[in-house]
Parts: sequence; C-alpha cells; structure tokens
Amino acid sequence: MPEVNVYIASSNNEEVAGKGIPLAVAHFKENKIKFELTVDECGAVINAPVPGMKAKAAMIAVHEKGRKDVKCVAKCKFGHASFTAKSDSPVVRIAKFIEEIERRKSFIRKIHPETSGMFKALVPYMSFPYRLIFTNLWLFSPLLKVLLPKLNPQGAALLGTTNTFRHIHGEKNKDVETLLFLQCVNDEDLRGDMKAIRKVAGKYDIDIEEISEEYHQPTDLKDRNLLYVKEIINKVFPNVVPAPYILPAGSDARHMTDICRCTLRFAPIDISPEQFVSVHNKNENIDVEAIGKAVAFYKEIISNYQ
Repeated sequence: MPEVNVYIASSNNEEVAGKGIPLAVAHFKENKIKFELTVDECGAVINAPVPGMKAKAAMIAVHEKGRKDVKCVAKCKFGHASFTAKSDSPVVRIAKFIEEIERRKSFIRKIHPETSGMFKALVPYMSFPYRLIFTNLWLFSPLLKVLLPKLNPQGAALLGTTNTFRHIHGEKNKDVETLLFLQCVNDEDLRGDMKAIRKVAGKYDIDIEEISEEYHQPTDLKDRNLLYVKEIINKVFPNVVPAPYILPAGSDARHMTDICRCTLRFAPIDISPEQFVSVHNKNENIDVEAIGKAVAFYKEIISNYQ
C-alpha cells in the first residue's frame, strides 16, 4: 500500500475544454483537499530536441501558457460602400491591423526561467557550438531569440506571447471584427503586450475588447516533488535526460495549479519523431514496449513517494 493518498482523475472532454477536471477541482476546493504533486500528460521521452545532442530527453512541462481572447472591431464610418474610401474601409483597416500584429515585433521576447532550466539540463549533452551558446545565456540571449525558433518549431512559443486570429467576420456596409487569441508565458509581459496591441489598434482605428483571460503560475524548479519525478525518470529511463519546459498547448493540469504547488505534465512514453507528429493526427500510435515502461513509471512514483 502507498504511504500517501492517491487520486486518479480522468476526463472525457479535455479536448473540447470541457468541465470534467474543473468540476473535480471544485469538489476538492469545497472539501479543502490539496495535493503535493500532480502528474498529467503532454511531455514525453523524445529524441534530442536540440541539434547535435547525444541523448534522448524526458520533457517535463512545469508551466503552460496562459490564454486571452480579444475582440477587435473595425467600425464602419460611412453609409453606402461607394462613399467609403478604399484606404479607410473596415476591411482594409482590419487587414492592416492583422498584418502588423502577425509580424509580432511589438511582443516582449525573453529567456524565461523555465526555458533557462531546460537549457541547463540539456547543455552537458550538447555538441559545440550549441554547448557554448546555451552555457552562456547572459551573453547569447539576443542571438537565441533569433536562433531558437529555427532550431525547434516550438521555439518561438518559449520566448513569449504568441497570437492567432481565429476568424474574420463582417458584412457589406457593416463593422468588421476578428477574434485575437493570445498565449503568454508571463502574465506581466502579457499586460505589456496588450499595450503594444492597443497602440497598433489605435493606428488603424480598431476597437479592442478583452473578452476572457486565464493564467496559472508555474511550478518552482526547486520543488522537491519535481526533483523526485526526475529521480524516477532516471530509474525507469536510464540514459535519458529529464528537463523542464513550457507547454505551448493546453492541458487539464492547469486547473490543478490552484490546489497543487507542483503540477507537472509528463507522459512516461518513449516516442519516435514520427509518433510525436502523429499525436491527435492520422495513425496516432505508440509502441507496445512503451506501455510497459509507462506502467513501471507510475508504480515507482506511487510506491516510493514519501
């Protein structure tokens, strides 16, 4: 028998932002139940995430990006379309606004502690010149802000706020609107990014309305439970490097951060690059051998926790 209480939470509607885990969290709050450690999915054991690296990495998401919806409206200033200046129509103004925001030059970019922790864990296994660059972040951080997105498709998402325009809607002689979806690493940076967005919106006479916002604090990189999970990974997956990272996507784990100081996203599954690409896609699969390792990981986590 484990020496601690163990809860297994499963939801059938995470992918559609359902209320499964939020309802469970509400129950825990109502009954004053808190947790020391949460282990959800998302991270995995993958091939080297940095070129020239000599080992596989167990990527543990210690933080996931916050999210914000912003309604952007270009109001129609005139009546009949024939009296609307081509350069001042709602369609043109919203298009120019989107184009400037898409360039992202206004957004704050930095090496966050979670990303710095990832480099620190991986750097001993990197080849030159990557080892030189990632060992000296104080010197090379400006270069990394340019290099990181080119090394890894998710690299840009680790540096700060990213944006997606979800739709454009409008009618003839009517207002034109778009919904801007933002994902941030740091909530203070997001406030700075919103000032920049509002400045661009003012340039094109776009009305901005902040619809919703959600942000959750990251796990402390020195938390004893994170260190414990790394020890178990080293035991079950020899010669694999555990490393923290920031999850660009979303998971149910974010809801647990209100009642758990160490919320991690790591699926103990060794997957190939092809299997990684297949996640939520055609022919999604894992190896049968990977299932046994996953079972061993959870057995070790539960039976050795103190």
